[in-house]
Amino acid sequence: MKLKIMNAILFFSLSQFSFAATPEKPNQCPSVSVLKTVGVFEVIKENGLWYGAVRSHNYDTNDHWTFAIGPFRTASENDAKLQALRALDSLIFEKGPLGINIEGQDSWVCLYKNNSGHSAATITPALSYLRSWIAHH
Repeated sequence: MKLKIMNAILFFSLSQFSFAATPEKPNQCPSVSVLKTVGVFEVIKENGLWYGAVRSHNYDTNDHWTFAIGPFRTASENDAKLQALRALDSLIFEKGPLGINIEGQDSWVCLYKNNSGHSAATITPALSYLRSWIAHH
């Protein structure tokens, strides 16, 4: 349940941890308070579920991160964005940064969760292909 986000939102395979040739480990994960301040810039719908996302932001760190939270079941884009923003209210840091390989790209991920069962993650380096990656995972 802790890694529920891996199911669909960020489409990671935790069995693919890789530390060889990984970019330098970030000094810190984005803080929950900064994630809440930045919010969600867009929502993405895939397979009938919505995900809140920010493609690239530094979140007061030295790195650029992609952020995603979800999934959300709703009929409209506006409601999906409202649900994603509301989900940030009870967000807490879980763990990270953890080394991970995403389709051949060594990366770092930080995991978060909230009290409603939603999961979230930040990934660095930022994903330039977030929408297409969601569609294929």
